[in-house]
Amino acid sequence: MIHQSQQIIRKNIWFFTSYLLLLVIGLFPLLIYAKGDILIFLNNLHSEKLDILFISFNMIGHGIVYLYFLLVLAFFRLKYLILGATMFLGSGLFTHILKRIFDEPRPAIWFPESVVLSFVVEGFEKYQFQSFPSGHTTAGFSIFLFLSILTPNKSLGAVFAIAACLVAFSRVYLVQHFYIDIYFGSMVGVLGSLFFYVLIESSPKITESSLYNFSLKEKIFG
Repeated sequence: MIHQSQQIIRKNIWFFTSYLLLLVIGLFPLLIYAKGDILIFLNNLHSEKLDILFISFNMIGHGIVYLYFLLVLAFFRLKYLILGATMFLGSGLFTHILKRIFDEPRPAIWFPESVVLSFVVEGFEKYQFQSFPSGHTTAGFSIFLFLSILTPNKSLGAVFAIAACLVAFSRVYLVQHFYIDIYFGSMVGVLGSLFFYVLIESSPKITESSLYNFSLKEKIFG
């Protein structure tokens, strides 16, 4: 599996290099600032345009649009649905287990009453626990890593890495997670998704099966 992982990383070097760079740069705020400082800073930057931007990227982390996208891809080849869904759900399972283990409080109850936070969306559910790591962030990085693997234009991997970061920061901007939650959530998304992708693609029993290679498009149009 190590050899296959190295191959995937080399083929998608734009995504992984960009992510690694962002990870290194992102380590400094994590070490320098207190847990709630970055959230308060972003919370004070609210504007109509930023609200629209981060609400839109937050929706990507829900995975509903991604599911429709995978169903469209399944029309061309069922393997895309299997790979994408396994990467998404598998990495999400890792995050869910970690949430249960740590069960960290969310920003809505972590800050003292003297700190007034601006919640962008009225009626937006204010979760209280299982803050670490961020599930939306894990989902975002899983989705955009898969897109990077799929696209022939590998230089778009850099764009996908940045887009995944915007999904992550949307969770801090919307006062649902702390910076540390999205930082480690991104790792789970990338490493977990890579693990499940290689796990499937390195198994001849799966990749050579008729179900995995089934194409409804070919059945209909020949």
